[in-house]
Amino acid sequence: MLELVRKSQTNRVFQLTDRTLRQLANAGGYRLLRKEDADSIISYESVFKAFEDFQSTAFQEAQDNVRNLFSMIVDFKANAQIHGTFIGAETTEENINTPMLFSPDKVLLNRYFNELLLYLRVTKGHRAQMERIQIKATGLIAFYKNKYHLE
Repeated sequence: MLELVRKSQTNRVFQLTDRTLRQLANAGGYRLLRKEDADSIISYESVFKAFEDFQSTAFQEAQDNVRNLFSMIVDFKANAQIHGTFIGAETTEENINTPMLFSPDKVLLNRYFNELLLYLRVTKGHRAQMERIQIKATGLIAFYKNKYHLE
C-alpha cells in the first residue's frame, strides 16, 4: 500500500510532441498522402487524443481525489516519514513508526480506500493505454520503414 500511496502523490504527464503532425494538417499535407498513409497517421492521432482525454479527466480526477482525502486522514509525521523527510532513508512500511492514518471517521477512511482502489484501476487503465500507443507508434514506424524502404 505504501508504494501506491507514494505514487498517488505525484504525476508525470505523458505528452506527445505533435508539432510535425499539426504542421502536416495545417498545411493540408494529408491531401498529398495516399489514403492509407493518411489514415494510418490519423488513426494514431485518434488513439493518442483518446489517451490525452482519459489522462486529463479520469486519471487526473482519481489522483486528485486520492490526494485530497489523503491530506485529510494522514498523520503529518507519518506523511513526512513516507517521503523520507525525517529519517532521510528509503522508507518501507516496516520502518514507519507513526500510525499513518489518524482520522476516527470510518466513512472518510472508507471513502479514501475506495478512491485508492479506483485510482489503482485507473492507473492500470492508463498504463494499458500507454502500451496501446506504443504498439500503434511502433507499428506506424514499421509501416513507413517497410513501405518506403527507410533505414
